[in-house]
Amino acid sequence: MVDVAASVASSSTGHEPWAIVQGVQSVLEMVHTTTGLPWWATLLLSGVTVRAAIFPFYVFQIQAMQRLMRARPDFSKLYSAYKYARTFTPGSDHKGHLDAILLGRRGFKAVMKKYNTRPIQTIMGSVAYIPLFALMAFSARDMIRSGNFAGLDSGGLLFWTNLMETDSTYVLPILAATSTYGNLELSVRTKSGFWTTLLQGGQYITILAVPVMVNLPQGVFFYWLGASWSSMAQTIAMNNNNFRRRIGLLPRITETQPPAAAVAEMLGKAPPDATGGATVVKTAPTKSQQ
Repeated sequence: MVDVAASVASSSTGHEPWAIVQGVQSVLEMVHTTTGLPWWATLLLSGVTVRAAIFPFYVFQIQAMQRLMRARPDFSKLYSAYKYARTFTPGSDHKGHLDAILLGRRGFKAVMKKYNTRPIQTIMGSVAYIPLFALMAFSARDMIRSGNFAGLDSGGLLFWTNLMETDSTYVLPILAATSTYGNLELSVRTKSGFWTTLLQGGQYITILAVPVMVNLPQGVFFYWLGASWSSMAQTIAMNNNNFRRRIGLLPRITETQPPAAAVAEMLGKAPPDATGGATVVKTAPTKSQQ
């Protein structure tokens, strides 16, 4: 993804990076010069900072999901009313069926308004993080490969002194891929259904991307690892109920519930759960409070 962005930028701007990329690079250089940190630490810190900046969006996303969970009973009633209307509407009455759909749509909007949530809010953290991560990764890559910033050829750590070279030991790309895979694994444990499939797909992509990652300069991986490790720490913290309470989130409840049962419940085919909108995690077939 970073390589594709680089080729597009080069072809469209005459080998000059975009203004936003130049801005990011200027900030990184300013941090390096004002703090006196070596380049590897500057890049690592930038990854941590990006993740910290996105954290409020992630909290907002979870709050939106919890509000959506509290809306389950209303969605169940709405779906039952829609089924009732469709059942007693003759198949030849196309206008009646259309009116039922439109009425259901208005009801859906009313429920969303009542609980002050929107579907887009439930993915706000990802929507904010993915583009920013890609921007920072490309900016670091372009900065390192341009040769316009002094000290990158000697600002590394241990065996990776020259941040402009690729890693001949393959340790950094493998470590970056492993960290990303581990992050996704932690997330899979707290998701179900569609999200589990999506995250597992991300794990496969991470493994397949290793041959491409080995061609990236070493400096990129210090940013990558900073972002990945801080993301892992964030995920672990969010699984701690004491931490969740301190930031205003409902505690995480452990409960065995197949994805199909959750969908059926939302559609009114099973009694709504009594967790009060708390996040549900798949565990062994017993109930317990984490």
